[in-house]
Amino acid sequence: MKWNVNPECARALVRNWCFGKIRTGRSHAKKWLKKLVGREVEVELVPGLRMKLDLGVWQQDFIFWFPEELKPYVQFVAGRAMPGDKQGVFVDCGANTGYLGLWAASQLGCRSLLIEPHPALAERIRMQLALNATRAWTPQVSVHELAASDTEGFAELFLNNRDDGGHALQPDRVLRNKTHHGDAIVTAQVRIGRLGELLESEGIAKVDFLKIDCEGHDEKVVAGLGHMLDPGKISCIYISCSNPLLHKKLTGAGYRGFACRKVYIDQIRRTPEAQLGWTLLKKDPAGTENTKNMMFIDPQILQRIDPSEQPGGSR
Repeated sequence: MKWNVNPECARALVRNWCFGKIRTGRSHAKKWLKKLVGREVEVELVPGLRMKLDLGVWQQDFIFWFPEELKPYVQFVAGRAMPGDKQGVFVDCGANTGYLGLWAASQLGCRSLLIEPHPALAERIRMQLALNATRAWTPQVSVHELAASDTEGFAELFLNNRDDGGHALQPDRVLRNKTHHGDAIVTAQVRIGRLGELLESEGIAKVDFLKIDCEGHDEKVVAGLGHMLDPGKISCIYISCSNPLLHKKLTGAGYRGFACRKVYIDQIRRTPEAQLGWTLLKKDPAGTENTKNMMFIDPQILQRIDPSEQPGGSR
């Protein structure tokens, strides 16, 4: 006899406070309940945002149970970087299933550009938009099937069949994994373009938050920003694969760099709002040049993250 459990009920159970606080307990509960829920689910992840998810895919499974834990520093800083008039702009470069860009549009009321080169993932984002077609925020979202880079044209995207967030233009990142597992090498031809030119074509002169998660291609994405690489034009930039060269380039452009910390939902729940920013970000930027997950912030808006900061980021 096969048991079927309502996905909303299963999700609520695992998100219960006791499971949220005892991580080993929630992990076991997830494994058990996943077998009863089924692979394809449709749920309201946050108020006003419904998504169809494939629990057989790691990142979608992760979003289903705890969307707050998907780059919580991005959610925190983006929420404070947006202007109060709901006229902000969020750009998700390497959108994957689109959760963060859709979250920004539905929860912050901002315009959201989702950039994703993988054809199947871009189509899944369009499916999510169709699912939310009657929501007031959906016209503010645009999907761009494109790989951001420092040039225009076409390129081979190396596909990672073991990690749906691991497709890359940098072949070494995928080939190491495929060689280890003996997998066949599969590629897809995708369009590439400069992010600065895309923003210009969309009539965007100011971006409040830019997320760059491009599997080692981040340096070329930043190069493709051109004159837009300016704290006065892009307030915050999150880079998932930073390096000393990128760190030097962004701090030289006027940003302050902060290392991002992995934080779980129970820590987020326990931390007072006023202290949450420096739970998610390393307050002292010294020695962060070699840190991969980095947040680069315009010093003029640091007061929104920590009221003790003086205008311009001085103390």
